[in-house]
Formats: sequence, structure tokens, C-alpha cells
Amino acid sequence: MAEKEQYCPNCGTKLTGHPKFCPKCGLQLTQNQDDAVSGESMGTTNQAPTPKRPHNKKKRVIIVILLALVIILVIVGGYLIKKTVSETSVDSDQSAQSSQSATYQSSRSQHSSASSSSQQEQASVASSDSITGDDQLVKATMTPNQTAAAIAVYADRVSIWPAISSDGMASHLNVAIETNNFDLSYEGQDNVRYDVQAGDNGTSPMLCYTLKNGTVALYTVYGDEEGEISPMSTTTLTQIVDYLNSENEAQSVENLAQKVVISDQR
Repeated sequence: MAEKEQYCPNCGTKLTGHPKFCPKCGLQLTQNQDDAVSGESMGTTNQAPTPKRPHNKKKRVIIVILLALVIILVIVGGYLIKKTVSETSVDSDQSAQSSQSATYQSSRSQHSSASSSSQQEQASVASSDSITGDDQLVKATMTPNQTAAAIAVYADRVSIWPAISSDGMASHLNVAIETNNFDLSYEGQDNVRYDVQAGDNGTSPMLCYTLKNGTVALYTVYGDEEGEISPMSTTTLTQIVDYLNSENEAQSVENLAQKVVISDQR
């Protein structure tokens, strides 16, 4: 009876004779051969073991590729979501800015309108700012027009310049600021003289006054007088205001102040 072929149970290499070790993988064969002999005695057939199959590398490559695709999809999806959220936020910010800009422009328009109305109101009451609720003049807040009117009304009331402003006042009061060329005994501030003309009364005699450090000097000049010209009266602006308040002339001053025209002729 021919001897049956034997194979290494580990690697499947065909064995010649009865080696103790597999010439290829080195597996100890003595015990295995004994088992084979025992198997033969029991009437079994010794078949060659099925060689082990190597790992399927192709499957691993496919799995790696699939995982890479999943990772790429996750990254791209996250980027697209973030971009969409960012664009939505930018649109919201631009919409909010547009709304704020529209609100700001509307507010500016309203403020401008209110400011214009306020300026008109201030202009309408500016001439009365120097008169308190008790119809009293306040020297510290008097305008140049009110100062000229107060001096003219005072000069009329104490008969220094009679009839210059009585009974309804003159139609207008021209006050020309001139560089003084007369020999006035009280020189005005910066050698300035104020020439006063009421209505159409002409210029002779010339009525004028000087103002320096609160002192008022009232003059009447006839023609081209020579020599020193003394004032008809000297007083202070404080005394003039006090006198007019005591005589309840604040409104008279206000009425005349609206007709005063001041021109700088220097």
C-alpha cells in the first residue's frame, strides 16, 4: 500500500518522509505525525489541511477610502453650514445697520427741524431776554441795540435830548459808530463815538455819546465846534438801567430797541 502524502497542518507544505519539523514554517511535527498514525489505525483518511488565506488588503483599502470620504463630507458640510450662518449674520447686521441709519437720518431730520424751530423761537424772544418777568431791564444781558435804546430813552426822560423818543418813539433810531474827531472831555472806549439820529430829525444839532468802563457821557454838538466839548451829562449804564426800571420804562426801551439800526462807520 502506497504511503499517503502528508502536509504541514500549519502552512500546508507537502512533507517528504517523516520530518520532526516543517521545513518551511518550523512547526514541530512529531506529535502531529503520531496523531496521523493514530488516525490511520482508526480507518480515517489523512487529508491535507486547508492553507490559511492571506488577509484581504483590498477590503482594507476600500474601508480606508470610505472613511476618508466620510471625513471629507463632514468637513465640507461643516464649512458650508458655517458659511451659511455667517452670511445670514452679515445680512442681519446689514439690515440692522440700514435700519439704524434710517432711524438716525430720521432723528437728524427731526432734530434739524426742532433746532430750526428753536432758533426761530429764540430769535423771536431774543430782544426780550434782557427783560425779566417783572418787566425789569438786566444790564448784564442787554444787547447793543437795547443799550443804545436805553441811553436814548434815558436822555429823553431827563430832558438831555428832549423829544428824541417820547410818545410812540421815533420811526427809527440810527446809531453810527465813528472814530472821534472832536475834542470831547470824556474819551470813549478805543476813541469811539456813537452818533445818534432819531427819525428824520436831521443831524443838527448832533447828538452823540461815549461809553467807557460803564461810564456814559452824553453830548450835543452844534456844527464844527472848536475847543473842548463838555458833556451835557455823565452817568453810568448801571444808573441808567436803575432809573428806567424805577420808572417802569423797560417796555419803552424794548420797543425802541426794535427800531435801532447800528452801523460801524470807522
